[in-house]
Amino acid sequence: MQIRKIAIVGCGQMGSRHLQAIVKLGGQLNIQVVEHNPANQELAKKRLQEVLPSGQPVEIKWYKDIAELNGLPDLTVVATKAAGRVEILKELAKMGHSRFLIEKMVCQSVEEYDDLLETFENLKIKAWVNCTRPYFTVYEKAIEVMRNDGELVFNAMAGNLGLGCNAIHLLNLFLTITGDHQNVHIDGRSLFPALLPNKRGKLFVEFAGSIIATTSNQSFATISFHHQNNSPLIINAMSKNWRLFVDEENGKASLAAKKNDWQWEELEFKMRYSSELTTEVANSIMEEKNCKLPNIRDCYCIHKELFKIFNEHIKSIRDEDVVVCPIT
Repeated sequence: MQIRKIAIVGCGQMGSRHLQAIVKLGGQLNIQVVEHNPANQELAKKRLQEVLPSGQPVEIKWYKDIAELNGLPDLTVVATKAAGRVEILKELAKMGHSRFLIEKMVCQSVEEYDDLLETFENLKIKAWVNCTRPYFTVYEKAIEVMRNDGELVFNAMAGNLGLGCNAIHLLNLFLTITGDHQNVHIDGRSLFPALLPNKRGKLFVEFAGSIIATTSNQSFATISFHHQNNSPLIINAMSKNWRLFVDEENGKASLAAKKNDWQWEELEFKMRYSSELTTEVANSIMEEKNCKLPNIRDCYCIHKELFKIFNEHIKSIRDEDVVVCPIT
């Protein structure tokens, strides 16, 4: 039986969820984890016990630095914070790692992203960004019926869930449905006129308010997060012949078609978390050399536009030029 080799770099809140999924791949696994923080290692080991049958042994080698990694894995998961991530990715690439699953945001500036793309393209490296909604059954159906069905109108509304770290998920879903990741423009003039605290530390900020994205085919998306509200996410989308409604928190979804006089058909909605979804993603990457996540080139334009509007917004409040966008 072939031994599948996986490396995980960064094993805190998100990395430990990826680790939970990786151990579910089954078969013979060679897992190496790089995490310098003892508290994060303890958290990851605790979460492993939540998913492993009692007494099932799993061989995992724990390291504090990527220089300690042995051999070349079939897949490298990088779930560090965005700050400093590009240098880690470039170093791993130069070591010979060739397939990556990367947490979003990939990095914090256009310059960093350009540098990373150049490195990866020169070394013929494949990488995907962990924007997972294209794997949800409801959204797979929306992609199937709404793509090539004229202009798309997309609306997402939520409370103060963190627009800086979550907008990319919704924008990627919008652009995946339209089928065009390369031609999007984002307007941030309706962002809430203050910077909000980020739960990941003082080095980062958060945003609320509204952003509007438009594409070359006249599709548009409005994403609105209310800074004084903690309500869950609601998504509405409309194309020429279809309409979609999703309440993710309450597991409700409906699809209506013009051919059926716009009568709602209830769909089953299931939230899919990285602790189980990464099993499918990793298996697909290793077996089929591809997956449904956006690749690193697909996500470039979204990052570029988000950096632009968030940096402009910070400048309008702090009156200082910003190059490195403090989001993660």
